[in-house]
Amino acid sequence: MFESHPVMHYIAVLIFYHLGLFVNVLAGARIATQSSLNALKTIRQYFVLRAVPLFIRYVLCLGLFLFVWENPSIPLNLERFMPNLPAHLGVGIFLGWGCDAIFDKIVGLFGIQQEMPPLPPVDSPAPQPGNSK
Repeated sequence: MFESHPVMHYIAVLIFYHLGLFVNVLAGARIATQSSLNALKTIRQYFVLRAVPLFIRYVLCLGLFLFVWENPSIPLNLERFMPNLPAHLGVGIFLGWGCDAIFDKIVGLFGIQQEMPPLPPVDSPAPQPGNSK
């Protein structure tokens, strides 16, 4: 059904491209919340803190996808790697993940990326009972 209808085929590829974008963002959020170098404890905190850079990355990636995918003036012959719908979907996921990973670095170079909040300073340990000095 999707294979024979060009619009449905394109929508399916676009959905899988978005899935690739989301997987990369979610992996970054998971890594950031598991790090002991910042104060983020939940993935929700990550998304609240990084909303603007994530939106910028999303718009740039979507624009690049719409410009490159099936554009005859771009000399990338991706069709030779994608003989059928499953191959198109797989390439869509990979391009979504890769595009977001690249734009993550580019957005960071321009200083748009916000730094993670540092860990609060550790106070001196409380005195133990029985250790009076």
